[in-house]
Amino acid sequence: MAVRFSGGIGVAGQFRSFTLPDPTINFVAITFGSNSNIYSSPDGITWTLTKSAWTPFAGHGTKVMHDGTKWLVMSADVLDSNRNKFATSPDGVNWTTYAVSGTPFGGGGRHLGGITVSGSTYIGASYDTIYTSTNLTTWNYVTTLGNSENNIYNIWRNSANGAYYLSSYRASTQRFYLYVAPTAVNSWTLQLNLQLTVTSNSSYVNTANMVFTGTKKFWHHSQISSGSGTLGTRVGAKSVTSNDWTTTTGAGTSSGWDGLAYGNGVVLGSVNSTLGLIVRNSNPESSTAFSTANASAGAYPSGFSTYYCVNRLAFGSDKFVYLTSAGMKYSTDNGSSWTLSNLTVNNLATVGSKASV
Repeated sequence: MAVRFSGGIGVAGQFRSFTLPDPTINFVAITFGSNSNIYSSPDGITWTLTKSAWTPFAGHGTKVMHDGTKWLVMSADVLDSNRNKFATSPDGVNWTTYAVSGTPFGGGGRHLGGITVSGSTYIGASYDTIYTSTNLTTWNYVTTLGNSENNIYNIWRNSANGAYYLSSYRASTQRFYLYVAPTAVNSWTLQLNLQLTVTSNSSYVNTANMVFTGTKKFWHHSQISSGSGTLGTRVGAKSVTSNDWTTTTGAGTSSGWDGLAYGNGVVLGSVNSTLGLIVRNSNPESSTAFSTANASAGAYPSGFSTYYCVNRLAFGSDKFVYLTSAGMKYSTDNGSSWTLSNLTVNNLATVGSKASV
């Protein structure tokens, strides 16, 4: 915002101008663990604590998104369904919180497995079941995927064509499933049925993310062991109008991913590694190949591998941000180099931007 003011006594008629910082919030992040906090930033560089000690325990499932009019933060816990919570904000600074209990996310250990929004309707997933709500408190049953083991780990809406997507994992078959609902969330069609690249059923977490480019969408569903590295991962890209997925190639595509973001015409992926591998597709409209952007951008936060439904990457304000064990980092050159911001806490769980879905 440009402001003009007079030069003062003796310089009548002369004006100087200066530009005030843009106060618009473009990024929001949440921490995990006891007394989780919400941080907000206009530029990915300067972060401010905007909600402290929001929930007793943010973990196992977190998501941050912006629906075009407001911010939405989801916190879920598979171990205690009474800890399933939402927070909304029109500006990323002032928050209204919602505690969810009872059907569908309370009792019996049922927990949130992702959320998206269409207009004034929220679409939430719990295990194999889809629900909708207009107030984040009362939820209405819509449909099930037909198998109680089909655990949904994230759900998205493509605002360009109105289609919905969800990613799930079934333990008995050790397979990832990707479903699409072209127009309404009461009718889902299976698009992908993929075997894990490594079959194991030890302690693990699932992360699933999707981004939409001009004519493509990129998706990953990764299963990462908390003690022994990647159990399996699938990363794919496809056109908006085609049902034929093409497996991505190149750097990092055989490892577990824990982040995905699109901006400046490129797609970045974060690979779950002790050094922090960032991979990049510089031409997503015509290529599915990724190359290394930075091989040591920053390790994941301590305890990060015990949580799911997370995204370590986001894009906004002409830059990418990336959460690490040192805190939040940002990149102004599409992932080649990363600089630590003023947010230096070591328990960041998820970050989202106004481009998040």
